[in-house]
Amino acid sequence: MPSKKKLRTELRNDPYSEFVRSLEPIGLGLKECSSRFDRNVYSTIRKGDKAAVTEVAAKFELRHLEPRFFDATATYKLTIKDNKTGKEGLRVECIFETHVHGAPRLERSMVMRFVDSGLDAMIWPYFRSLVQDLAAKMSIGRIYVPIFGKP
Repeated sequence: MPSKKKLRTELRNDPYSEFVRSLEPIGLGLKECSSRFDRNVYSTIRKGDKAAVTEVAAKFELRHLEPRFFDATATYKLTIKDNKTGKEGLRVECIFETHVHGAPRLERSMVMRFVDSGLDAMIWPYFRSLVQDLAAKMSIGRIYVPIFGKP
């Protein structure tokens, strides 16, 4: 019988790791969303060989900070353009907002670090799901959006 592998369960004890473990997401939701679809441009893009350019841009902002909580937003913009003409076949723009509680006396530097590097991991799956849902409602099939990763 093969031996069982031991899983590494050691937690890092640096201040930032402890800060992240103290966070408790209370609310996360879609604040604004808009889309624009040009079926003619999009169908031309889909027919052409490597004719499409997909771009995703993201912006993360700390909106409000108190000693025990913070509010932040993530703004995403996905565009699919014709590589030759630059015309947009599809554009999806949305803003998600979140309310997060944490350990007493949240430090601004730790919160900013999380907003800049960790907030995306929390919100990205919602953005991906939204894009796929819109694509289905537009009857255009699946749109490739990476599983994870800051654009």
